[in-house]
Amino acid sequence: MNVVGVHIKTIIFACILIFVGIGLFFYGNSMSTNVLDSEGLISGTYLVVLGIFLAIAGFLVLVSQIFRGHSMVY
Repeated sequence: MNVVGVHIKTIIFACILIFVGIGLFFYGNSMSTNVLDSEGLISGTYLVVLGIFLAIAGFLVLVSQIFRGHSMVY
């Protein structure tokens, strides 16, 4: 039962990473729409990149938990 609890906590953590990454992506994207403000453009770009990396990390954690013990190649 403890092993199932660990897997559920990991899946919840992965989903939180994905949602935070998506949120940062859209917030950074809305910050960087004003091209005339160079500080907002740079900060928005950093948030977009950080959001993409967090979403990818959450997705990889989720996939590793779903395919735990199985090969993804065949």
